[in-house]
This record gives sequence, structure tokens and C-alpha cells, in this order.
Amino acid sequence: MGHRYFIQYHNTDNMGGLPDDIVTDDIEKVEFNTAISDGHGFFTSKQTVLKEIGSYCFLIVGTGKKSKKYYLWSFFMIDEVYEEEDGMFQAYGTGFNFRKPILLNELDGFADFKNYCGNFGLGFQNITTHPFCKTLVDFSNNIEIETDILPQSDTQALFNALDVLNTEMQNIEPEKRLAEVELTLRNDKRIVTLLKRAANFKCQFPDCTAQIKTKAGINYVEVAHIHPVNKGGQSILGNMVVLCPNHHKEFDFGDLKITEQTSEKLSGTLNGKNFQINLRQNGS
Repeated sequence: MGHRYFIQYHNTDNMGGLPDDIVTDDIEKVEFNTAISDGHGFFTSKQTVLKEIGSYCFLIVGTGKKSKKYYLWSFFMIDEVYEEEDGMFQAYGTGFNFRKPILLNELDGFADFKNYCGNFGLGFQNITTHPFCKTLVDFSNNIEIETDILPQSDTQALFNALDVLNTEMQNIEPEKRLAEVELTLRNDKRIVTLLKRAANFKCQFPDCTAQIKTKAGINYVEVAHIHPVNKGGQSILGNMVVLCPNHHKEFDFGDLKITEQTSEKLSGTLNGKNFQINLRQNGS
């Protein structure tokens, strides 16, 4: 095939609900547009994910207890992976949700595929060589997707949306659960994606001109938490900053001193260099 393909499994019982903040008792009623976005992601304990930037991933969702149903939910290319302080790995990618989740149970070859994946209890897993991989790839190839990737909204609309999400995130605490493998569940995917858009996918550290283009044509950036999530930090404005990978690692491991931290401004010194970031300034 030329490409490497993986699956990540989302068990609704262990994870407390469906992906993408979908709330419904009937997954058959779930419907998406198929616009490409960079907001797809997952957590895994498998360090091998660090080597899979540029590989493709299918998200499979399992629902029910005794008689489980398995759905193909989304398809994306892994654009970025970074390690959390608790040893977990967070991956984000560019891709799309299928218009309606695709029921896999009765498809030819699925029973063998499920057995190959250890009933999906292994989580992030390479499926490139399994025959059922071609079935999943065919589904992704037959989707009509919108070709514009993350069209930039007007600045005020972006920050209005950020304000709404920021209010929601004030009341959300990071949550850890035990599943088939250890998973860390965060609810910050939407605000992280929107924050990157508001920064126009540029590093917010002053005078940084780093450019790392992904295959999807989007500049690769990361979102750093000033006060780490695993130490009680929240995914809210003022505790998050959009950075290139170098500045992200410098924030994590360098001599960082914060002198002012509000929802609109972040100031301090990083390894002796003063910085001031206006979080309300569009990155364009």
C-alpha cells in the first residue's frame, strides 16, 4: 500500500461517551459534514506513536456491553505527537469524520480483523498488513470531502467562539480512567484546535518565524499548558499558548518565569529572554 495504517479504539463504556462531544443514545442518528479539520486526536500509552507522524489512523468506536457494535468513526493523518508528563502520548491529526458512523460488525472479514486486534483491547495498533485494512481504506477513498482546510473565519468570530469554549472549560477538570489500556481523557480538543486557528497556525513566541508545513498544507504548531494538566492546570485561555515544537520544549524544560498571566496576556522570561504574548491578537 505504501502508507502505514493504524487503528485507535474508543470504548464508549470506559470513556464515558462518544467522541467529539456527541451526546445521544442512538449512534445511528449521528451525522457529520465531511470537512477536513486538524482537530482529530487520541491519547495512548504506546511510545511507538512517536515514530508514526505521517501515518494514517482510523478511529473505531465500540458501543454496548454484551452485544457490542463497532463503528468506523473518522480517518486522519497523524501530524503531531508529544509526550505528557505522566508518560502518556497525545497525538493530533488532520482528516475527517465519516458522514455517518459505519457499522462494521457484519462486513466480510471483520470477525477475523477484530480477533487480529485482540478485540481492540490493544488500542493503537498497526493494521497495514491485514486484509480488512483495504476495506477501511476504500471507505475513506469513497468519501466526498470539502477541499478547503480550515478556512480562516473573521477574527472577532474566532475569539467569540474561544470565549464560549473558555467558559465551558472553566468547569471541566482533567479526568483519568482505567480502560483496557491506561487512557487519559481530556475535553480540550475543540478549544485547542480553535486556539491554533486564532493564532493562524503560527508560533506565538515573539519574533519566532518557524515554519513546518504538514502534508495537508497547515503549519505544524503545538499548544503548551503553562500549568500542566496532570498537576491541576486547566485548558483555558491564559494557561495555553500556541508554540512551535522548539519553543514548546523550551517552555517545558527551560527556565520559565511568568510575571503576568491573564486570559488576554501572557508575560515573563524564558531562559533570560523577556516575552509578552497578546492572546487576543490574530496571528495573520
